[in-house]
Amino acid sequence: MKKSGIKLIALDLDDTTLTSAGTLAAETRAAIERAIKEGIEIVVASGRAFKALPEEVINIPGINYAVTSNGAAVNRLPSGERIKSYALPEKAVEEIMSIVEPYYEYVAVEAFIDGVPYSGRIHVEYPERFGCSKAYIGYIQSTRKPVEDIRGFIRENKGNIDSLDVACPDEEIRKKIRQNIISSVEGIHITSSVKHLTEIINSSAGKDSGLKYICEIKGISRDNTAAAGNADNDIAMIKFAGIGAAVSNSSPACLEAADMVIGCSNDHSVAGFINDICDGKIK
Repeated sequence: MKKSGIKLIALDLDDTTLTSAGTLAAETRAAIERAIKEGIEIVVASGRAFKALPEEVINIPGINYAVTSNGAAVNRLPSGERIKSYALPEKAVEEIMSIVEPYYEYVAVEAFIDGVPYSGRIHVEYPERFGCSKAYIGYIQSTRKPVEDIRGFIRENKGNIDSLDVACPDEEIRKKIRQNIISSVEGIHITSSVKHLTEIINSSAGKDSGLKYICEIKGISRDNTAAAGNADNDIAMIKFAGIGAAVSNSSPACLEAADMVIGCSNDHSVAGFINDICDGKIK
């Protein structure tokens, strides 16, 4: 019998539930399975597009929902059916592309459309040129659908874009792009999961919005939820949850927002967090 008042746990994936190598530790899987068995709803909450979610996570029996593309979509599992979405405004897409245009020599732009991540062929072949760490080169190359003319592709599909990512290794250029977007584009929200990415979603989207929607479906109060994350794109979700945890390898802003700090993602700290909830040590 479940000893905790927590009825739902939302889990970020990369560098939180997954190790820095992008894998799910056996200890973490066992903790997730235990929570599900004890009646706790486990929700995947990721910046990844749906088609880029790891099968070793979403195929765990009993995981019924995934918040994807930083909350631009909510999917039902295992079918993948999209039950909620927030597309970027078409005007915003046009304006963002115009802002980024002068910097195309230095940046890569990705578009998430209907759960599929699209990117320029050069970025897919050489993601390290645009700031991707060695640990995630394989992830980019195995999940992105390459497009020869990504700029034209985005403009052609501007009415169906869940989110845009701008990858750039140069801090000064990133700052200029972000400042220009913030000051001149309406209807959007900017966040980031890793330093080199500027991630742009509808202003109504966010992992917190996805979590709130699932809580409404399940009739669960936010006071009876918990969440764990590591980056700026997890902050709103962590603040929304009744108990918000940040792994110790989190961004400074994420650490500040959390109710509690747990161990590093490589130390199976999410497994401990889940087991503590099941044991009633966290209520």
